[in-house]
Amino acid sequence: MPTFVPSRLTAARTLRGLTQPQLGQRIGKSGNAIYTYEVGRVSPPDYVVGLLAQALGLGVAELYEPDPDDPVLRALNDFDGEPWLAREMPDLGLTVQRRTSVRAPIPA
Repeated sequence: MPTFVPSRLTAARTLRGLTQPQLGQRIGKSGNAIYTYEVGRVSPPDYVVGLLAQALGLGVAELYEPDPDDPVLRALNDFDGEPWLAREMPDLGLTVQRRTSVRAPIPA
């Protein structure tokens, strides 16, 4: 399961020049609530992370650290350097596809 990363919240907030109370006001929470999220005292519920991401102009995933044990993530990170169009993952019942850098010639 992905893990909320408090330092990413702090970095995004400060980069946008917002104080904790200002960000809290944007999502209907107190500045103290934002503080507890940023110091890691409390991990915000997923719906609050969604509100935070929206208020900061981020994708929700940018506030999380991916789970390294996620089988799909492991498969996507397990490239052998060769371009491929599809990869079977029978243990998951999936075929993952991605684009390659190989391009067909443009007809004249």
